[in-house]
Amino acid sequence: MKTFVFDNNCLKEKSPEIVSWYFLADSSLTNAGKPFFIPDFAEEFDAIPTIAIRINRLGKSISPKFAERYYSEFAAALHFRAADLLHRLHSLNLSPDPATSFDRSFFMSEFMPLPPTGTPIVVKMKRNGEEVQELNTTNMRLSINDTIHHASITNTLKIGDLIVPALPPGIKASIGDTFELTWGEETPLMVQIK
Repeated sequence: MKTFVFDNNCLKEKSPEIVSWYFLADSSLTNAGKPFFIPDFAEEFDAIPTIAIRINRLGKSISPKFAERYYSEFAAALHFRAADLLHRLHSLNLSPDPATSFDRSFFMSEFMPLPPTGTPIVVKMKRNGEEVQELNTTNMRLSINDTIHHASITNTLKIGDLIVPALPPGIKASIGDTFELTWGEETPLMVQIK
């Protein structure tokens, strides 16, 4: 199973002509109900609200106009990244993997049916009860269908692969924090920081 994380797909980001993503290791994926234990290999960690789209059929070089045939569910997700390490890696033009794709760095809710076509997905994040960030699919420069298209140009998409279409700016995560993700009236994901 592959997890594609599109890391420059928010409207305010630079280099809009470039589409980029990185992969997450399978050991990065964590189900809801478990805490995030801050690792000791970095000093600062950010929490980023996002979604994960699950691919439900095999496909290669998928046209955006047909991409909706390849998914029907999404999960609310929380991605933890080592912010200080990521900055150092970027400054040296090195791969972001050590700061992004470590064990238990990506938490997901149960999968939920997508809203009707044309309805945006808005996942809001609370830290200790206060709303601090959100992912809104209307603020993505590339649609979900476009991200699927780009991923499938160079990689055959298989059943169970995940597309993470965008990452808004992160919020600092500290020991003792509790992060909640809400979608409408639901709270599909809550993660405690330890």
